[in-house]
Amino acid sequence: MRFSLPGLFLLLAACAGSQTAATPVATSTPPPTSVTTSLPDAPTTTPGSTTTVDRSLLFDHLVESTSYANDQEVDIHAPKTLGPWPVVVSIHGGGWFTGSLDSMSPLADDLAGRGAVVFNATYRTITKGGSFPSMVDDVACAVAYARHRAPEFTTTPGLVTIIGHSAGAHLVALVTLTDRFGGDCPWAESRLPDAMVGLAGPYNTDRLAIILGPFYGTDPAEDPAPWLAGNPLTYVADSRGVPILLMHGDADEVVPLPFTRELEKALTDAGKPVEVDVIGSADHNTIRDPRVVGDRIFEFLKGQ
Repeated sequence: MRFSLPGLFLLLAACAGSQTAATPVATSTPPPTSVTTSLPDAPTTTPGSTTTVDRSLLFDHLVESTSYANDQEVDIHAPKTLGPWPVVVSIHGGGWFTGSLDSMSPLADDLAGRGAVVFNATYRTITKGGSFPSMVDDVACAVAYARHRAPEFTTTPGLVTIIGHSAGAHLVALVTLTDRFGGDCPWAESRLPDAMVGLAGPYNTDRLAIILGPFYGTDPAEDPAPWLAGNPLTYVADSRGVPILLMHGDADEVVPLPFTRELEKALTDAGKPVEVDVIGSADHNTIRDPRVVGDRIFEFLKGQ
């Protein structure tokens, strides 16, 4: 399986995607029961906040916008009172070249409304001077930052689930499957997530040699080492075996479904836990629409 050249341009454009939520589509299996959390009014300030956001202007549960490392932005979406909320780190797509945390904000706010603390983070994309491994280091550092801040928002800060869409799913897979990333992260807490959700991820980057030269900084034929180190499949056999949920639309023309099937097979062959949900008629951006995947993701969070 190789990308056509038009498909590669679609990857760069559509991974960032329109910020307008897509029309919901029917799932291939009956959706789980929706869980709604009744929340009281928000406090007027938030603990440890560097920038207090008027959530009425943006999202109901956006309580703070700040940065976590290397001037990278993070929005914290959280229930309005302290409680036993699961902790999530959310990572956007954008084809490695670009992207914005806004693309994941609707899902982050939806999960917070159900009862989760979501650290919706960006990272140094190629257009911001990032490459391999610094881009992955940022994502790992976002996990450590979430662990550092989580006790301010939840009484159960111990477990962190990381969610990534598209190129972000590739990055979160690396952070989940190996402990080699994190760089000079200033936060001492663990950089390893306890569970992962991948949304339409192009996991096997060996299939993307035509566009990922700027990411790896080498030609795979001349210097394959970075390509090996940045491919999640490299680490499956020796990974910790944490819970993984992979979701993909069967109408995705940007990142084809076989990318998810390939990672699923590698994990299964290695005896690692993995769940796969194929969403009927969902395209590349629909797979991050909270109306389509919110129920299933929150069910997964509750199971950790």
